[in-house]
Amino acid sequence: MAYKSMKEGIEAISSFNRRAPMVEFQVFVHISMEYLFTFWTCYMLYKEYGRVASMRLNFLASQGRRVEQFT
Repeated sequence: MAYKSMKEGIEAISSFNRRAPMVEFQVFVHISMEYLFTFWTCYMLYKEYGRVASMRLNFLASQGRRVEQFT
């Protein structure tokens, strides 16, 4: 029979055609680390933005009021 099953065609190009438990664990660990890195990066950017905003507000509050600011 010349008909190929859909599973053969798709599984032939898939990198997960041999689903060993170790491979599944490695994929899980890899994706988990990507999420962890993404959340850590977002958290660090959030903290840094807070520090920059605080420094900016402190600088603006420390400056004396000048007439040219209000014209």
